[in-house]
Amino acid sequence: MTEFLLVFALAIGLGWPLGRYLAAVMRGAPMRGDRLFLWLERPLYALIGTNPERGMSWRGYAGAFLLSNLVLAVIVWLILMTQAWLPLNPNGALNMSWDLALHTMVSFLTNTNQQHYSGQAQLSYLAHMTGIVTLQVITPMMGLALVVATLRGFFGGRNAQERKSDGQEQAPVDVGNYWADVIRPTLRFMLPLCLLWSVLLTSQGCRPRWRVAPWSLPWMRR
Repeated sequence: MTEFLLVFALAIGLGWPLGRYLAAVMRGAPMRGDRLFLWLERPLYALIGTNPERGMSWRGYAGAFLLSNLVLAVIVWLILMTQAWLPLNPNGALNMSWDLALHTMVSFLTNTNQQHYSGQAQLSYLAHMTGIVTLQVITPMMGLALVVATLRGFFGGRNAQERKSDGQEQAPVDVGNYWADVIRPTLRFMLPLCLLWSVLLTSQGCRPRWRVAPWSLPWMRR
């Protein structure tokens, strides 16, 4: 009961400051951490080929969302089906069958997180890190981006004032830039929280254990 009350109190107490911080992140407002985070974000924007200041219509936003889901789906599906041939597989996990890999990928891509496999016995470390954990970090931010874009649309978009002042109410509504709406909260909100939580877990004795010494692996002996 004490643990429940403590978690409940933390959730209530942190809701307001974290909510305000996350709102500032999604607005794209200037922040104290810009010097650090922009250094991380700009290469990602350049890689994707987007300008974070350039808005999108709802069709462009939805198209970018579907495209990101497709790319993530294919990459994770392939990783799961080829994990036995990839590095960081000290437990000798075998390749997943195409249907099990498809089910696992879809499950974590949609945040269902249903597991039809046996944890570390059927997944390599690489598959865990680049497949499962990546989806668990990014897909909630993709959902958050859609929620924020929907709210912007309800209030006339980011260009509502411009459309009214210019008398162009029929102009496309700017619901934001999808890529910026995913990258910003991932780097500025989710990953720092994950880092903090991992430190807390480690301090309580939750550490990964290798079944074999890492230096005994073939690629480490070269």
